[in-house]
Amino acid sequence: MSVIQIGSLSIMLKWVLLGAAILLGLVIIKLWLQRTQTEGSKKEIFDTLTNSLFILILAWKGSLILLEPKLIIKSPISLLYFTGGTKGLIIAVLISLIYFINKNKQSKISARVIFQSILIFILSVLSCYHFTSLFALDGNDLYHLLVGTFTLIILYFILIPREWRF
Repeated sequence: MSVIQIGSLSIMLKWVLLGAAILLGLVIIKLWLQRTQTEGSKKEIFDTLTNSLFILILAWKGSLILLEPKLIIKSPISLLYFTGGTKGLIIAVLISLIYFINKNKQSKISARVIFQSILIFILSVLSCYHFTSLFALDGNDLYHLLVGTFTLIILYFILIPREWRF
């Protein structure tokens, strides 16, 4: 397991790579929205997406309260160090999706554009994460290569207009 050590702080490399992939995904979605949407709708979609991402992170960390209440009662500081794991991630994704859907029900943006935005963001993050993991992390090279390539191909067909394709 690769760990980055900064003084007494240890951060797993996969979390750094995921953070970089999320930032790149936000840049890609911002560029796509600038190219395809009007000023008002691109700001609204981007703001909703970033708020949903923030809610996802908070809900994932906070899901520990639901899943391990005894741990939180004994040591409240453990919220800083632990996450809800896979179950907590599922809860966080559901909460984030509910927020995103409810927020976009109030707007006049088409469901197709919203679905495309989510899909482009997710595929961008996945392809970036798996390609950087291929070079930075040890093990599962074939898995990272296949998932990264597959998501990049799907992203290509979504982002590139038909007249520009090979």
